[in-house]
Amino acid sequence: MYKEIAENIINSLNSELNGFVIDKRLINITYLNKLLNMSGLEKFIKRIDIDNIIALFIDESSIENKCLYDGCSTIQDVIEKKKCVKECLYNNIKVIKEEVAKNLRETAKNLE
Repeated sequence: MYKEIAENIINSLNSELNGFVIDKRLINITYLNKLLNMSGLEKFIKRIDIDNIIALFIDESSIENKCLYDGCSTIQDVIEKKKCVKECLYNNIKVIKEEVAKNLRETAKNLE
């Protein structure tokens, strides 16, 4: 069950949706919570619970902040700085998605 949940999350994050949305009635919430908690992905994945819906997505704001302060901090021109942050986000989001997938798969395997 953990592997199935992990693969569904990974596939959704890698889709055009860039997120995972599911009705709570269609999933075992205990398994989902355990998978997420044990994977250590709290700083990368943002979770929103609304009524019977759960949405998970990559927290781009933390990546943007890292890009702004680490890679683009010396750029004075506002337009160039925004461009730098956008490129940095684009490059880092791929790495983050790969890391999320790796961690979810490893955690699911360990929980089975």
